[in-house]
Amino acid sequence: MLAHDLEELVQECLDLSNLLERGWKSVLDCLFNGHIDNMDAAGITMQIVFHRTLGVFHKLQNLIAYAGSKDCAVDGFRELHEATKRIAQLKTEAEKHWPSVDRCMIEESIAAFQAGEYQSTEDMLHDLESSGARANQ
Repeated sequence: MLAHDLEELVQECLDLSNLLERGWKSVLDCLFNGHIDNMDAAGITMQIVFHRTLGVFHKLQNLIAYAGSKDCAVDGFRELHEATKRIAQLKTEAEKHWPSVDRCMIEESIAAFQAGEYQSTEDMLHDLESSGARANQ
């Protein structure tokens, strides 16, 4: 009975892993297509999802190990282990590459702009042309 229940949980977790992998790809597509308005919230949400999913997977692996210590074999442990590794890799990828918004830099830039501390595009082009002319001499 215990083995059967755990095997059902393993299958549910494998389904969740597949769903999460497809969901992550969809989130990235939305990000690169400009369909995510709040990048910070989306990134935090994905981190929470990865963290909780891995927590569930680790708890289930511990239950399977306990069942094994009671001479109760559970099918799907290897697949669950592989799914756990894939989700951990996605979590690492998200932590490493998800763009974040530097609110402090935004506020400083707005304050500088409002104080008149900016350069117009015409001035920047003029500076570039001048530096290019000097480099050609």
